[in-house]
Amino acid sequence: MLFLCEPISAQQALEWGLVNQVVPAGELDAAVEVMAKKLLDKLPEIIRYAKQQVNFWRDFSWSLTVGHARDWLAVHADSDETAEGLAAFYGKRPVDYAGIRERMGQGQSKCQNCGEWVPATFSYCGNCGTKVEGSTNG
Repeated sequence: MLFLCEPISAQQALEWGLVNQVVPAGELDAAVEVMAKKLLDKLPEIIRYAKQQVNFWRDFSWSLTVGHARDWLAVHADSDETAEGLAAFYGKRPVDYAGIRERMGQGQSKCQNCGEWVPATFSYCGNCGTKVEGSTNG
């Protein structure tokens, strides 16, 4: 599921132990109040330490991998895939996986100024006129 980036249902999240409870939206405030009252009846220092122990391995692995992630992002931040992913996110639309693969296969890239797809043989963006870096026409 992780690599497929498929959403999971609330029921599946409950079965996997990712959430404690699933309630209809109209009952959410009441469910939160019940859970908050349960937490108030616990010892705060014990809860704090239990949380620290639960998060230990997550925090440990983060410190070991954050440098690699930072380096990867620095290299790939302006890639066509990243640009499409961000455009889809901001546009609240699905990622156009087939379209990006087709354009990349045709040698197109995104204009760094306006984000329009530009054929590799173009020296300037046909939309905004910005000089295209790395074009085959100089």
